[in-house]
Amino acid sequence: MSAKIPPPIVMLLCAVMMYAADRLLPMGEVGFLQSRPIGSFIVLVGIAINIAAAVSFRKAGTTISPLSPEKASSLVDTGLFARSRNPIYVAMAIILVGVAFLLGNAISLAGVPLFVWYITQFQIKPEEAALGQVFGDTYAEYCKRVRRWI
Repeated sequence: MSAKIPPPIVMLLCAVMMYAADRLLPMGEVGFLQSRPIGSFIVLVGIAINIAAAVSFRKAGTTISPLSPEKASSLVDTGLFARSRNPIYVAMAIILVGVAFLLGNAISLAGVPLFVWYITQFQIKPEEAALGQVFGDTYAEYCKRVRRWI
């Protein structure tokens, strides 16, 4: 697979860019009284989704490594994976939305679509190709049934 940067690092880089945008472009501030509690809640929801998805991989006894999907021993298609083929990446995007709320700067929200675009192009598409080779028609049917993001 061609992806070289682990997705959690991509998420952290986006969060750093969002923070930099907040500091360098303060004219986008939209802070309101509840932005910190809402942002904290959103981050916690993202973390909970991430943990639940990771537990699904563990229960299935397959790899969670996003850099070696060809090592997957089983296709997880239940629980969160019945709603999204990539709930861990959805969770990471949700965490970034929470970070934007915590920062209180609308300009920092640009980090979320940047993350979604990058992960789709450089992580998900190569993963899909690898999983298609490993699981064949079963994976193709899964892709028809379940959306890539949500």
